[in-house]
Amino acid sequence: MMNEKELYTWLMDNGGPVIRYRTATELMPPSKSYNVQHLKDDMLQSRQVQKWLERLIPPVFLLKEPTDITPWVLQSGIMDIHGSQPTRLENSLAKLADFGLKKGISELDRRTQPYRKWLAEIAERPVKNVFIKFSPGILASFLARAGYVDEQAVGYTLKKRLNMIYDFTRKGDYDIYIPNKYLRKLPLIKLELSPGGDCYLPLIYDIVGWAAYLPEYGTKQDRAKADTIIEYIFNEKYQEFPLGYGIMGDGTGRTWSLGWSVHLPRYFGAPDKKNVNKSVVQMISLLINFKAARQHAWFKESMNYLESFRTEKGTYIFPSDYLEEKTNGYWVLGYHMGLEENRKTSLELESTFWMAKFHKMLNEVV
Repeated sequence: MMNEKELYTWLMDNGGPVIRYRTATELMPPSKSYNVQHLKDDMLQSRQVQKWLERLIPPVFLLKEPTDITPWVLQSGIMDIHGSQPTRLENSLAKLADFGLKKGISELDRRTQPYRKWLAEIAERPVKNVFIKFSPGILASFLARAGYVDEQAVGYTLKKRLNMIYDFTRKGDYDIYIPNKYLRKLPLIKLELSPGGDCYLPLIYDIVGWAAYLPEYGTKQDRAKADTIIEYIFNEKYQEFPLGYGIMGDGTGRTWSLGWSVHLPRYFGAPDKKNVNKSVVQMISLLINFKAARQHAWFKESMNYLESFRTEKGTYIFPSDYLEEKTNGYWVLGYHMGLEENRKTSLELESTFWMAKFHKMLNEVV
């Protein structure tokens, strides 16, 4: 059975451009046996990377000179950042980061520049509209994943959300609903948890951003706050919340379906709840960055579960729906997990890469 070093070699010998590049830069020590620049060029020139770069298209309003926020700008902003289509930033930028594209790659820098400029303009501006409050959090999270963690607006937005959610979750309060109040068959969240359209409940987008930002740029206190939030999420009372929480209001009488809770796959065993992110792999890739998550039984049991898919030669082959690649769908729900362009031969390569990545990360934090 191959050991970890031999698995790296196997990935380099058999993988496509993305897996070869990420294996060389994230798993293997520097070596004269491969040229990182050549591997990067192969990755950037691959058809799937070019396709997803073309999908990262800044909306028209971001390319104009800053003006006062108008309803049209508001609608354009949320629709181009958030949504299930592959051209929405939360999917296209997340996918490119999965391919290994990070800050410093000129084409990525060029395409994200209007988004980064807009975030810098809006991050600290007082706004009342729910969508304007929602968009910067998503944008900052995926910019952080793509390596823009040192930009002031990114850090400001992520830490603002961290402090806001910590202040609520540290109380251990799971009584979040107005008793016997429903809208569209969904429970109504207490108004004090969404004052003025802010949201004090943790969202999956928060986890994405903190997972990228806190390990390198967070203080010890920041990471402790995040662990408190993770402990709140991992509690059975939280996992029993309805998927997506329910309906929130901003105190004006307007309401929205909140969505985007952090429900863990296989928490209550299989089969998973309807519409929960089926990808144990993706959730581990995010939560492995938090000490409180790594110490929890769910994480340990999930890692043991993935270990059960090891082959006799030492590679891994997960269930195909853990690494699926859909035409449309939210990245945060695990619908864009593909790293290889050839989906017919991808499962063993991608499964093996992710387990090798998890093993290395766990060894580095011990």
